Amino acid sequence: MTDEKSDAELIGEKLLKWRQGDYALGVGGFLFADTSEAGEAFDARENPDNIAGLVVVSQTCDVVRLTLDKPVVAVSPLVQLESKQKEIANGRFPSLTTLEHPPAEGTFVDLARIMSVSKELLAEWDRQEGFTSQDRAIRFAAAIERKMGRFAFPDDFDAATKPFQDRVRSRHNKADSPVGRVYRSIDQLRFVASPHWDAESIEVALIAVLCPRASRVATDEEIREELKAVCEGVVWPPRYRWAEPAFHPATAGDLSGADILGSQLADFEYLST
Repeated sequence: MTDEKSDAELIGEKLLKWRQGDYALGVGGFLFADTSEAGEAFDARENPDNIAGLVVVSQTCDVVRLTLDKPVVAVSPLVQLESKQKEIANGRFPSLTTLEHPPAEGTFVDLARIMSVSKELLAEWDRQEGFTSQDRAIRFAAAIERKMGRFAFPDDFDAATKPFQDRVRSRHNKADSPVGRVYRSIDQLRFVASPHWDAESIEVALIAVLCPRASRVATDEEIREELKAVCEGVVWPPRYRWAEPAFHPATAGDLSGADILGSQLADFEYLST
């Protein structure tokens, strides 16, 4: 018998250290498929511009297991951006998110681009820890879920609610705004369509999932008045109308599983970060 470990065992030990959000620097550019110049199905191309490193976006449980059915890990590029850093950090752009421990200020994860690398390759990289706070790691996972799982509302619905969306985005982070206090007291906005989003006639209800009372900065009356005003301000296309009542403010504990599963999250950026 020998005490020497197999290559697979050594790789497995290295993988145990990796977590979702960890990254490596200087490991090459981002590969993507492009139109072929030689008549093939596609050509593989590399985009190294502005890419500082690659970040693991696969779930940790899928990273640490070296099995035949899970041979690869999904990664996204780390990019350096000079502008709109505050908006990105606050969740204004779903394709871009932050690390707790980035390699430099102004470095963000570009979730619009994802590629696969083998676990053997990942194990050779110099691992940099992306997160030490569990709360920040959970927020990173939520950002990935948000980018990949956002519901595509119908175009005419999106157009009709655009003034509402703009109001939330423009006021949310203004400390001296009474409207901003309302939306900082709401964790999520969700829409319910009855009977469904493809129907010829649709009744719409708004669910405002409130933050826990201790963390709210607006009163119940202020929240209801704001929701009433924005609902009355929506100009619906002919096939839509508000339900009666049009909106339901409630905490997560007040809502049932059916309320959540039967509604779609309105991705008004700041509310889902």
